[in-house]
Amino acid sequence: MKHDQFTGIDHTESMLAQARTRLGDRVRLLDQDILNPELPNGFAVAYSVGGIWLFLRDQDGMQLGSHLLEDDENVTGLQNLAAALRPGGTLLLAAQEAHRPYERPLPGGLVYAQDVHHHGNGRITKDYYVLREGMAIAHQRSTYRVFPEAEADRLLEQCGFRLAAGGADGLFRQYVQQLERRDDAG
Repeated sequence: MKHDQFTGIDHTESMLAQARTRLGDRVRLLDQDILNPELPNGFAVAYSVGGIWLFLRDQDGMQLGSHLLEDDENVTGLQNLAAALRPGGTLLLAAQEAHRPYERPLPGGLVYAQDVHHHGNGRITKDYYVLREGMAIAHQRSTYRVFPEAEADRLLEQCGFRLAAGGADGLFRQYVQQLERRDDAG
């Protein structure tokens, strides 16, 4: 398989470095921001597995989680993604269990813990910790914009995607790019 068949994008050098270490030259990795990308057109498939967008599943259904906190940023990012896909291209968004508080042991007597706060305004905050003897030795906080399933499907449709028939297999939700691709000519 040629490396130019797969392209990964991220706007953080640390994530790109991790990907380079794992994948070597098997993929093309680009430092890009989905809000202002310089991507070639014509991709057949785009996917996000815990990246910018993902679906969170719980007993109440599905929610689209996004690292983009503003609604207009989500519209811009998804429209840019639709423009990079060829007409009829596929968008796969991972579906995983909803973020929840829990702890698990790590090697060396450490503990991984996470805590989740629902703010009730379409936002959740997730705190990740590494604990030693109950004390945090590492901490990271991420805030997500969440969209209930029906609102997420409307957002994706507004941006040029429709849910594919049978497009929710439990691991991914599959969408099809439905708009004509925008050209640079206008």
